[in-house]
Amino acid sequence: MAPLTVGLFNYLHTAPLKRGEITPTGFDLDFIDHGKGRAGELFLQEIDEMPYDICEMGISTAIAMKEYGVPLTPIPVFTVRRFDYNLMFMNTDAGIRDPSELEGRTIAVRSPNATIDILCAAMLRDVYGVNLSTIHWIATGGNHIADARLPEHTELRPGADPAALVESGEAVATFAGYKGDNPKILPLIADLPSLYADRLRAFDCTTIHHTVVVKNDVLAANPGLAESLLDAFTRAKQPFLDRLASGEDFFSEMKENTSFGPGHDYGIQRFEDIRRPDPSPYGLATNRAMLDSLLSAAYAQNYLSRIWEVEEIFAQ
Repeated sequence: MAPLTVGLFNYLHTAPLKRGEITPTGFDLDFIDHGKGRAGELFLQEIDEMPYDICEMGISTAIAMKEYGVPLTPIPVFTVRRFDYNLMFMNTDAGIRDPSELEGRTIAVRSPNATIDILCAAMLRDVYGVNLSTIHWIATGGNHIADARLPEHTELRPGADPAALVESGEAVATFAGYKGDNPKILPLIADLPSLYADRLRAFDCTTIHHTVVVKNDVLAANPGLAESLLDAFTRAKQPFLDRLASGEDFFSEMKENTSFGPGHDYGIQRFEDIRRPDPSPYGLATNRAMLDSLLSAAYAQNYLSRIWEVEEIFAQ
């Protein structure tokens, strides 16, 4: 059997698999190097052209593939995970004293169906009780799945700048970050460490950003592939976990020898902040609460027509 082609970025916790030191039982893999490319471009390429049998994919796109008939299925391998609530900013002229007061207001986002935007919306609902159906969204970018449904009360404004929208006051908040110098624009969440601690108690893990998908016809033609891949990714991660457990500091290696770096991959700016013993847990059991929140929020945002069970979404 010819090797299965794989589109995957570079991470220390997958490196032994990419180097061929660990292989999935019964299968050969041919990794296509993507260096320090843009994740969104790889995701779109796989959806539009499907050049890879196995490919990294944004989690919000992966959970909707069955809904929209995209012939790719995720496995419970999660390559990137972090909290992104630091990207939530507000215009203080709007008089918002608490995130719960965003009900009925306007929020500027890149795409309401992108992972960051759904995860931030889920947090507002879960922690602050915000009724997401009351929000007016200004979406400045598109979706990876072209025909995906948008939330009610969504205005498409392609190419607009979320930062400019929140500076002008047309939007009272944004999930797209803010790098300007307007003193009226401040973080929506003042105490991020407390929020992170709350989310860790609720999920027992940080939020997922990237997973791995496999072509449906490849899964059908290769019984046992999903299980073998999960096992191989798990074994490949063990040297990384052993180094963490030993107390070794390899932060500089994470910055130099990965596609994106520790800020993107784990949401950390200091090595001591990495979650131990395993910052990237795989499997459905450990990640169920986090995935259930994501699926429920995607339904609340009209992206999914129902709240899917995780076992319906993932091959195991």
